[in-house]
Amino acid sequence: MVTDIRGEGQGGGGPGQRILFELEGQGIYSGRIGENANFTIKVTSDGSHSPLDIDLSRLRVNVVGPQSTQASLSRTSTGHYFATFRVTAGGDYALNVSYDGSEVLSQRVSFSAATSGRSSTMTSIPAPRTRPNQMLHFAVQSKDSGGRIVTCGGDDWQAAAVGPERVNHLTMTDNSDGTYRGEVAFPSPGSYTVDITLHGEHAQGSPFTVIVEY
Repeated sequence: MVTDIRGEGQGGGGPGQRILFELEGQGIYSGRIGENANFTIKVTSDGSHSPLDIDLSRLRVNVVGPQSTQASLSRTSTGHYFATFRVTAGGDYALNVSYDGSEVLSQRVSFSAATSGRSSTMTSIPAPRTRPNQMLHFAVQSKDSGGRIVTCGGDDWQAAAVGPERVNHLTMTDNSDGTYRGEVAFPSPGSYTVDITLHGEHAQGSPFTVIVEY
């Protein structure tokens, strides 16, 4: 997301110079209450990709929502600007970025409570029968203790399988949006049980059983 304003001289580009603002980072999309949310503000000028040195005191990020606050800002070693904030109430927020009193960017961001393993659900479970070494896929949606969908990643979901032989391929991938996708392949015939857990709690739909046969 990019926007621009006209510079007015010292600390903000020369007169009539166009100043471009861009936001990057997970903190402009989603976050978890009680944890720091971070993002980078890149500031450049017309026709240049090099960072523009602006007056940091004229830059402001207001976080408006169920628990409004203001982000802390600092200059990074690469010449950009780092914003960090924390909220303790879940819900939808607006990140309003202003420079010299004028709003230059606004972004919606959603904050979720901590994930509950037992409230989370498996949104995809493999068919109950398969063949050896055939790749199967499954998916999990994280939810908080109230059953509300979690919209950020970072949960330590664990997948484990028990059967007649060791399962060498069993992975889970964080999609960074509260969903997780998994893959599993079983080496030989038999009955296998797969557990999908978070801090020892099973997601709804776990464990599930797959029978492998020729």
